[in-house]
Amino acid sequence: MRLCDYAKEINLKSRKIIEILNKHGYDIKSHLTEIGEDLIADFEKLKDFHSIDIDERKINVLIVTTEALPFVRETGLADVMGSLPKELTKHNIEVSVVLPKYGLIPEHYQSEMTFIKRFNVKVGEKDVYCGVETLKHNRVNYYFIENEFYFNRDTLYDHKDEGEMFAFFDRAVLEMLNKINYKPDIIHLNDWYTGMIPLMYNVDYCFKEGYEEIRTIFTIHNIENQGRFDQSILTKACGVSDDYYADGTTRMNNHVNFLKTAIVTSDYVTTVSPTYAKEIQESHNGGGLHDIISFRDCKLKGIMNGINYDTYNPETDQNIFFNFTKDSIEKKVENKLSLQDLLGLPPDETIPLIGMVTPINEQRGMELLINSFDALMNLGVQLVILGRGETQYEDFFTEMEEVYPEQFQAVLSVNNELAHKIYASSDLILMPSRFEPCGLSQMIAMRYGTIPVVREIGGLKDCIVPYNEYNMTGNGFGFRNYDPDEMIDILNYAVTIFKRQDHWHNIMQSAMNCDFSWDHSAMEYVKLYKQVLNY
Repeated sequence: MRLCDYAKEINLKSRKIIEILNKHGYDIKSHLTEIGEDLIADFEKLKDFHSIDIDERKINVLIVTTEALPFVRETGLADVMGSLPKELTKHNIEVSVVLPKYGLIPEHYQSEMTFIKRFNVKVGEKDVYCGVETLKHNRVNYYFIENEFYFNRDTLYDHKDEGEMFAFFDRAVLEMLNKINYKPDIIHLNDWYTGMIPLMYNVDYCFKEGYEEIRTIFTIHNIENQGRFDQSILTKACGVSDDYYADGTTRMNNHVNFLKTAIVTSDYVTTVSPTYAKEIQESHNGGGLHDIISFRDCKLKGIMNGINYDTYNPETDQNIFFNFTKDSIEKKVENKLSLQDLLGLPPDETIPLIGMVTPINEQRGMELLINSFDALMNLGVQLVILGRGETQYEDFFTEMEEVYPEQFQAVLSVNNELAHKIYASSDLILMPSRFEPCGLSQMIAMRYGTIPVVREIGGLKDCIVPYNEYNMTGNGFGFRNYDPDEMIDILNYAVTIFKRQDHWHNIMQSAMNCDFSWDHSAMEYVKLYKQVLNY
């Protein structure tokens, strides 16, 4: 609670108090006569409150997301939202999370939810039913916005009425606060689906009782996903005047843009790595929003995501063939031989095994891989790809399995158990992304002593220190340009280092000694929360 909030709570004349505080600092007792001796006791309360150490005050944060583990997952956002809230609770943050109640949420979680409220939400001229249910998981309060028409569907995204669907969700989140008597200090929003909340709050809620002085933070997880819709969505679904289109607040290239709206109306903007925060201010990386983001540079911060060290732990992971630690790293070879056998590749510990666990699309560098595939096979490596994606790439990999049956296997599916096996068994993990806001695979791989070969962009650049064979430092290999020849050159160098076992053992140890847990990231968010609240 801020000082002026407390003043209001104890019925002080806050305008006069603030005037005196501004004039005289916090040594205010000598000035009490200016506003009346009858307020002495209340000022003592105020003074006592202000003397509390800031670090002892619990900040109340509501995180708004469209997916979160363990409830529902379609993208990497769910991994982040499954880990960050729990980690924040360890740092004196009172965390709640709100997301849609999808029909895809497993029944055993739905059965644990408690219904707490129902009300109607305005979607244009329509009054639309909204229910709120809750459950507690890992010390975090979860709220679920229920509406079967919008959320009981086969997929989370890519619906024809997606703009209306998430306009409803955004308005429902704000309406929910008053209905359940909950006031957070900060609303922390994630990706374009939540992008109308800052504008809706500023226009319709910030002056209402119970909504005062809430701060909004918006996190960009991928600048390419922006939520573009026809202008009519403002009045037909968002309940926002066309004036905010005319003045440019919501307008981008003759469309309403949810992401732009959030960037210009929230109190602070974050993204998921320091390098990506710089890249999205460049014309070729900013998705057309680079000038707007650059203008808000003083209110922009890049904070790396982390990974769950309980889920990805080579010592205890039940999904891998053999458990190991950095002190028993020789057992990693047993995992490699087992994976080769499982996938029908000739088991041979001397052949470098490259893994890729990735969506199979253009963003993840599939064009680079296709244009250099023969050259890659000529390095004498084996390559395993796990993932689903665009048909033209899947068809190419299916064909390459027949051309290189002893070197290449593509498993065109999403398989969590096999993903863990690939991370634990491969020698190298390849990430040739065209752009990569943060990336998690490189962190997971290093947890298992698997060495990343990455394009030096976004979070990949922030994680990887290129290996230096002369002083034997570094934790991976990187190439700069989106160029197949550069990629093959650095892979050839990595294969050369692989064959020098003293160097390879050293780089595996360096990788496993890295700390990509959520603890550091959570501390950075706590610092930001305090900054935004002027604590």
